[in-house]
Amino acid sequence: MNVLDTVGELTFNPSAGSSRAPERITPIGDKLLFIPEVAERLRRSTDQIRWMVQKGTAPKSAIIAGRRVFRESDVEAFIEAAFEKESEVTP
Repeated sequence: MNVLDTVGELTFNPSAGSSRAPERITPIGDKLLFIPEVAERLRRSTDQIRWMVQKGTAPKSAIIAGRRVFRESDVEAFIEAAFEKESEVTP
């Protein structure tokens, strides 16, 4: 059994053009995001995301095949939790 059997599969979207990397899809249909993609989504630098991982304040992640990956749903939940926390503070 290899990593792709346990984590997900790579799919290729031919309509996206040959220069595009395959999409990373987990078994539940959730994309796997790398640090630069998470940094872009959170509007932070890649170094800030790495720091957040070290401090335990980043979205849930894992190291797969030597690379840190984040599930898209975990990043979205992280953003949603920040809004919920803020709405509890602000009347």
